[in-house]
Amino acid sequence: MLDEIAVIDSGMKIGDLQEAEIDRFVLRLAINFTARANYLPEHIRGRKPTYGARVRPLPRKHTGKTLEATKPDENYVWVEHGHAIRVEIWRKLILNQVVPAENNPTFDVYAFYDPAFEQPWLLATPVALKPESVRAIYKDRWPVEQIPLST
Repeated sequence: MLDEIAVIDSGMKIGDLQEAEIDRFVLRLAINFTARANYLPEHIRGRKPTYGARVRPLPRKHTGKTLEATKPDENYVWVEHGHAIRVEIWRKLILNQVVPAENNPTFDVYAFYDPAFEQPWLLATPVALKPESVRAIYKDRWPVEQIPLST
């Protein structure tokens, strides 16, 4: 249905959703998630690149070094209940092992920085949506995740 979208918590992989031909979803990503641009970087010298540039939405430490986050394609801010929610967006990404091509299924990644949470949320969707909509769709799943009732 065109008015339905799957909302999935982390643990599921984008590749699994693409393989299952689920083309409308909002997926929570792991904080160490990486993807690639769906185009080849400029060839300067040496071997021609095979894959798009790596996109790392959040910085992380690896063997004592900090790996910087990739500069986002877009920045967005809105105020909700008196506090600013900042969003960084990377557009038209592909999975790491995919070779760039026009017909690749792509997705966007949103990093939500909300002062109500210690860590940013990383959400992915192949659907073109406003950041407020992506956040609202993901938050709508929370009522179904209640603590199990004991008898």
